[in-house]
Amino acid sequence: MKHSASTQLWVGSPEHLSGQVVALIQKEYCPQQACGYCAICKQIVAEQHYAYLTVSTTKSAYARADLETIFSKIAFQGSSEEPRFCVITQAEKLSAACANSLLKLLEEPPAGWHWLLLTDRPQELLPTVISRCMVKEYASERDGGTRELYSFLTTLPLGDIVHFQQILERAKLSDYDSRLLFDELLAFWTKKPQARANWIECLHSFLNYQPMPGSSKFFWRTIYLNMHCLLAKES
Repeated sequence: MKHSASTQLWVGSPEHLSGQVVALIQKEYCPQQACGYCAICKQIVAEQHYAYLTVSTTKSAYARADLETIFSKIAFQGSSEEPRFCVITQAEKLSAACANSLLKLLEEPPAGWHWLLLTDRPQELLPTVISRCMVKEYASERDGGTRELYSFLTTLPLGDIVHFQQILERAKLSDYDSRLLFDELLAFWTKKPQARANWIECLHSFLNYQPMPGSSKFFWRTIYLNMHCLLAKES
């Protein structure tokens, strides 16, 4: 890590970013550079390695108490030979108060410390946080399937349900992929003059029902059926 930025913002699906973090730290500490089988690699996967601190929350936003572990740990400084890592998951949940308490550390990390902020919603982060990070975006591995589904839902007339089901199965969308695709779909139809007001209203109604883990197929079937019904009424 000696030639990498000490403070980085990684953008991508939570599952993919988690794997990238583990691979990075295993490469730093495993004698065989991420063999995946030794005791050190297993400690890192289990988040039990002394040089690996992960901060997360199940709440809608981080509270100051959620970050106390960081401030108690930074007293133990690393070195260029033995770096330490602090990983903040769902960084978009950092409130203004929490973000402000971290700004100094993000801008000037203690010797040996590296900060990795993970998010799949970078647009929700405070500009003051982003400005202190080197941003790395990790593209979805399912981009081809996502493109196919996007093309299907932006081409009129819509194809039949059987064709749609086949495309949806091939896409293998995660909840992260679905959120990105939905944002693109909404932007596309909002700009199209042939999109009726009720189409836009229909799509906007789904903003409050973003897909949860394991529900992406149901989410997209519901969108398809709603769009199909609206088209049927107009014809």
